[in-house]
Amino acid sequence: LQFVIFIYVLCMGGKEHIYSLGRWCLMFIIICHICTCITLYVVLFRDGGIGGCLAFVRFTLLSVVGVFAAELLLPDMANNIYLAFSPMSQWNVVINVGYAVPFRYVIGIPMSFLLEYIILLGVVQVSSKNIDF
Repeated sequence: LQFVIFIYVLCMGGKEHIYSLGRWCLMFIIICHICTCITLYVVLFRDGGIGGCLAFVRFTLLSVVGVFAAELLLPDMANNIYLAFSPMSQWNVVINVGYAVPFRYVIGIPMSFLLEYIILLGVVQVSSKNIDF
């Protein structure tokens, strides 16, 4: 997916400079976040259908609905923190080349990946009755 995005940017007619190495790294982390956590959802339920559906609900429905709910219900500071940890909001900010990526997203992208990955890995380990990682 990263390679396809790169080809698309190259075809934009000289605008390849708008994506810096930092943006490419952030895009890669977001893609890894989504792909590895989907894999862990499938491993957790030991069924591709159920795990895939749960991952779909988590990454699309809950993420998008959560962004709208956070905007309506949370104060500005909490809303900004939530948006920095929401994968769909992260993706929107990273690919939007009109402005620089805010620092809260630079911290929120790897932190949200690590938090969700560690929590899911722990749940998978507990559910499989293994205590070794």
